[in-house]
Amino acid sequence: MCTLLLAIGQHPQFPFVLAGNRDEFYKRATQPAGWWPEFPNVYGGRDLAGGGTWLGITKSGRFATLTNYRDLNNLTPNAPTRGTVVSDFLTSDKHPLAYLEEVVPTLNRYNGFNLLVGLLKNERGVPEIWYLHHGQKTSLSIPIKLQSGIYGLSNAALNTPWPKVVIGRSRFADILHKEAPKPAHFLALLEDETIYPDEDLPQTGVSQEWERVLSAMCIRSPAYGTRVNSVLQADHQGLLHFWERTYLPDTQTYEVQDILIQSHHPLLNMM
Repeated sequence: MCTLLLAIGQHPQFPFVLAGNRDEFYKRATQPAGWWPEFPNVYGGRDLAGGGTWLGITKSGRFATLTNYRDLNNLTPNAPTRGTVVSDFLTSDKHPLAYLEEVVPTLNRYNGFNLLVGLLKNERGVPEIWYLHHGQKTSLSIPIKLQSGIYGLSNAALNTPWPKVVIGRSRFADILHKEAPKPAHFLALLEDETIYPDEDLPQTGVSQEWERVLSAMCIRSPAYGTRVNSVLQADHQGLLHFWERTYLPDTQTYEVQDILIQSHHPLLNMM
């Protein structure tokens, strides 16, 4: 993922809501979200080029997602894919903090990333989400447990005030004030192609032209752009809605998966 908006404990019906876009080169081989044959408890997309995933959940209520940290001046060529950091959590049974503590000593192998892992419902019946930032290789990375609140994340650290993060969080909060926010409400936010003024843009090692292109919530360019919109809503009654919209650049059309899992489904063992 490259832009994520997350709400924990901010809606009376939905204690966990996530809306996010995955930005990637169109030619990178990808498999849409589905149950993994070799790990039938895991539901998520697949990166067929490097392995791993950018977003997934499990039948036991584990959740993980990742964004890249954009710093082209400090890239390590041939570093291992970051997507396995997500899939390794989904296929383990470790507590989120214990898992992150194992990841920290290995961080210098990877290029920068932001990782969210957790449980959609812990033993106290509430979402438990942990955050790990891996940016400059000389900085200290410490797992942080996220408290109730609304968070925005792109290709910098959590809540860094890039325009699409600031405006995205505000619009996300407005949607959550609705009595029954629906995936369609979040889609409109994720489809925003606004390009922001140069004076508001970060300097991350790409050209100014690319900073403009990448400033949009929904990125469109000939070879690179937003390929997936994802929405997750988990409620108190044991209902999980996983919605995915995949952009097909060759035809400029979309494929939609709308997965609604109710209390009789085994996924709701987690709730």
